[in-house]
Amino acid sequence: MSELPDHAVGALPEVLAGASFLDRWHTTDDALTTVDEGTRYPVRAATTFGVEEHLRSTMVQDALSRHDVDAIGRAMAASHAGYDAMGLGHPAATATVERVLAHPGVHGARSSGGGSGGTVVVVCERGALDDVEQLVR
Repeated sequence: MSELPDHAVGALPEVLAGASFLDRWHTTDDALTTVDEGTRYPVRAATTFGVEEHLRSTMVQDALSRHDVDAIGRAMAASHAGYDAMGLGHPAATATVERVLAHPGVHGARSSGGGSGGTVVVVCERGALDDVEQLVR
């Protein structure tokens, strides 16, 4: 279970301007993270994603124990939508997810990666994506 109370997510602003963040907190405590004063950050979507991803991971563990690939696929679809809602997805990754999902034997797909949707994760039957080279070109 997430340590963040359910009501806390709803209390967050939908977006937070970088300038507002810097006015209030001046900087982050992470040397690698920068805040651009001209950027509007999707605070609620990013927080919601973390909370829901935590719940999805528990659901997927259960689905794996039951060999329920359809439940895993539903969790992956929700995860993909959340990733896009945070602004981390990329149109090419989303297009690849949609093309992969159209293949028989594919149960789920989502973009992933450290921002910009650089990776597509797929759960499928063996051989379902033997033409994968054509999917990414």
